[in-house]
Amino acid sequence: MFLNEQTGDVSGPYKGSSYPNSKSNSDNSTNANTISEGEHKFDNKSGHKGSTEKGLNIVNENNGKRETTGKSPNGDDVTMTNVNVHSGKSDKGNFNSRGSQGCVTISPADSKAFFSNFDFSGTNSNTGKAQGTINIVRGTSEQRKEAVKTLKAEGKKIKEQNHNNKPN
Repeated sequence: MFLNEQTGDVSGPYKGSSYPNSKSNSDNSTNANTISEGEHKFDNKSGHKGSTEKGLNIVNENNGKRETTGKSPNGDDVTMTNVNVHSGKSDKGNFNSRGSQGCVTISPADSKAFFSNFDFSGTNSNTGKAQGTINIVRGTSEQRKEAVKTLKAEGKKIKEQNHNNKPN
């Protein structure tokens, strides 16, 4: 889910993952860091892959740098840099593996709808002037529904996506 700070609208949830790729189909562990659950600020000044793809850039709310909190593969707290939200999927491992080395990925089936919520009027249509907050909620569809209810209770307007909640 994300909060548009200019309008107060909340959109989502969208199918995706905040888990990095698994090592292989038989080994679901990862070599990459995993972004922390919770609220993260974003902009899209840089896009993804050197501005060659649409992407939101996770930024530190205190200093605007492209850094955020996460966990290393062995569970230690780490500061992650250059974390994006981009389209992606993986055929390695179980449902937690989604086509990233630590970024948040949106299912290709939902990515067009997801990215339509943002200003991508930058120099090459992969960057822009969007900014806001993304909330990472892991768990079952029931836990996601509870997260939406919490935001609604806070008076947020919710533009919910209509999809089947099955992992891609």
